[in-house]
Amino acid sequence: MVEVTAAALLAKDLDSSFTSLPWLRLMATIKSGAMDAVLGIAKSDAPDLIFPSHSIGFYQPCFYTQASSKWVYKDVSSLRHVRLSVLKGQTVNDQEVDDYIHDESTRRGAIDFLSTENYLTQHFRKLALGRVDVVLDDARVVSHHLQQTTQANQFKQVSCLKATPIWIGFSLVGKHSKAYAMAFDEGLNAIKKSGQLKLILKKYGIEETMF
Repeated sequence: MVEVTAAALLAKDLDSSFTSLPWLRLMATIKSGAMDAVLGIAKSDAPDLIFPSHSIGFYQPCFYTQASSKWVYKDVSSLRHVRLSVLKGQTVNDQEVDDYIHDESTRRGAIDFLSTENYLTQHFRKLALGRVDVVLDDARVVSHHLQQTTQANQFKQVSCLKATPIWIGFSLVGKHSKAYAMAFDEGLNAIKKSGQLKLILKKYGIEETMF
């Protein structure tokens, strides 16, 4: 997402820089105008942001366990007897699962909310140590993370929830947010026509149809 966004904005002569922040802190900085945009967000997570016409891909929330685990996901009731690790403040756009995570958040040990910048490392460290039973996060993000480690064979993807579009959302209080959103749309169309988008996505094994 970062490389595609940077290329789309650069096609309109806009330089960009990216930083990683814990989810709740990130949303606070966007809403205050301290940062211009947030990347990889569902519209339902922040409907008050300014969005371009084109999404930046899809969010595919999936469940991960230790490779030896026999746990399977059938419906939300499957979560009631496991310790679940999730990113604090983020939703998965499945009403039943989101309601469960919210409702059970006061039950000590049932949900492990992570908010650190290296939350993916924490997810899978805790899963490997047996401190949590299941991790719930985006399939492509997890796949890319595990490819950078020697741990991939220790875990398995169990099942996935419905994929939903994700966006770059611009701060409502930003003076240039509407112009940036328009520039992103125009830039994305430009890198599609030039073939640059296809080349970027090929590096990550992503089909251009996802955009």
